[in-house]
Amino acid sequence: MSSVTLQNNIRLRVILVISLSLFVQFGRKFVSDSVHKATDLLEINYIFYGLLLLCSCIPSKIAWYVAAIGTLLATLLSATALALGGIATSRCLDNSGCIQTIFPSLLVLAAVALQCLLDLYQTWNIYIILRTPYFIASSTQRLVILFSWALPFAILTNIVLFVESAWSVWASPPLVAMPIIIIMAQAAVVDSLLLGVLIAISMTSNMVALLTQIELARTALMIQAAISAFGTLVLFLPSEKYIQPPPAAPTVEQSPILPTVSTSEVQELRQRKSKILKF
Repeated sequence: MSSVTLQNNIRLRVILVISLSLFVQFGRKFVSDSVHKATDLLEINYIFYGLLLLCSCIPSKIAWYVAAIGTLLATLLSATALALGGIATSRCLDNSGCIQTIFPSLLVLAAVALQCLLDLYQTWNIYIILRTPYFIASSTQRLVILFSWALPFAILTNIVLFVESAWSVWASPPLVAMPIIIIMAQAAVVDSLLLGVLIAISMTSNMVALLTQIELARTALMIQAAISAFGTLVLFLPSEKYIQPPPAAPTVEQSPILPTVSTSEVQELRQRKSKILKF
């Protein structure tokens, strides 16, 4: 499996891990107090998941070292929460004090266990990426990923403002700029200056549109502005390439080439030999 495929799979699994984490947060309303306290640690993991997403978009192998540390810490926190929750649930069962909350507690702990396994698997995949000698990172390809994440928030902002009858022209530039950025970033020849101008236009419109009083639209606009700002940073980061040197060709020992002798020469040599022997 190539390094690019591993990187894309890690980004996709982050969405799955976050979905599991949200399920755990929702299920905490129905669990016992001991499990509720144990799963408080999992809220810190959101910081590590966000760090992993950001590092996966930076075209540098150093960023993957930072991501490896973050996912390892997330794995340790998930394992700690699982251990504390399991011990508390077993003690509660021994005392017959949490019969009503046993099923939700076990369901939440199962989700935490799956989350822990996914965190561990993410750490293993990052280790493989770091060990892979063939590694190519492109800043423009990271722009495609970033603005593919940002475009749904731009659509959401316009829908919310339109439904609330608070739409303004300042909310529409990202709908035009972001698809152009995604298309241009995939071109063979990338115009960094034009990409920077489009990102600046998108960020400026987001800042002006933040004057709205609708909370959901403000949140979506802030996410767009943050992604655009990070995209500007990624755009001017140098790409890094690690290419495995081709294997050296095996040296084959050449056998000495014997001179070819014709039949007439062989007969002549035999005659000379017989004359020498007679002599």
